[in-house]
Amino acid sequence: MGKLVKLVLGDVEALFAKAKNAKDAVVAKRFVRKARVLAMKHRFRLPVSFKRLFCKHCNAYFVQGKNVRIRTTKGKVVYTCFTCKKFMRFSYSNKKILE
Repeated sequence: MGKLVKLVLGDVEALFAKAKNAKDAVVAKRFVRKARVLAMKHRFRLPVSFKRLFCKHCNAYFVQGKNVRIRTTKGKVVYTCFTCKKFMRFSYSNKKILE
């Protein structure tokens, strides 16, 4: 990893930490948007752990039970955002679980 990638990753982690600790949903959404713009500007792909923390449609930071519903169905994990009423599907493999 280069120095720039480490710097961008550190900044993205800091912005997501601020979004997690934000009291207001609008402020959290602003931090998520800043993190995404920073990653896109430096052509840095967000790690999977960060991709599951926000809605890719409206940039809402997910708080489970408050603004997101997470369900599993037919080999997929479905995240439903209550803010924009859209959903995201991520596939998973049962082979990893059985091994």
